[in-house]
Amino acid sequence: MGGLAGLRIGYVVSSPEVIAALERAQPLWPVSTPALAAAQACVAPAALAEAEDAARAIAGDRAYLVAGLTAFAGAGLRVVTPAEGPFVLVRVPGAADVRRRLRERGWAVRRGDTFPGLDADWLRLAVRDRRTTDGFLAALGGGARAAVGAAGGAGVPPFGRSAGRVPVGGACPRAGSRWAAPRPGAAGPGPPPVGGGGPH
Repeated sequence: MGGLAGLRIGYVVSSPEVIAALERAQPLWPVSTPALAAAQACVAPAALAEAEDAARAIAGDRAYLVAGLTAFAGAGLRVVTPAEGPFVLVRVPGAADVRRRLRERGWAVRRGDTFPGLDADWLRLAVRDRRTTDGFLAALGGGARAAVGAAGGAGVPPFGRSAGRVPVGGACPRAGSRWAAPRPGAAGPGPPPVGGGGPH
């Protein structure tokens, strides 16, 4: 199955029985000419090669993110594996407070309780490049430490800060003012948020 959500067009490859069942449930939905043109472009050889390269890059960045998150297992954070998409699902005590504290530091992550079957202890994190992930893990280790430590209770160590990672601050671009930026002394511009407070 594939699709372009913003253009409301997609396709399904399956058995005749499954296709027939889908056709019975499918609502009438017109497909625009621009959507058809975009779909054709996306299955051209060059586009398919680009998508394959992107998938390989995302797989490497996802593994890097998952490896970084495992450092917080002592604080109760659990990563759902195996992860195969451009997002990682995690369960963490006090996730709502963790999310709020991260947002205060310029990082937006997707709450999980809007997905069927998940509760308020779940978060969805988008896979980003490794520099962005380093900044996010540093913010998670510093900014969310108090939230997770309080939620974890006695005997549960709070999130620690990984050596070599620079905490980031600044407002979330989605919320409006500026990109998350490194604190003084850090080199280079700050990364965009990991995850999304919007419809990701």
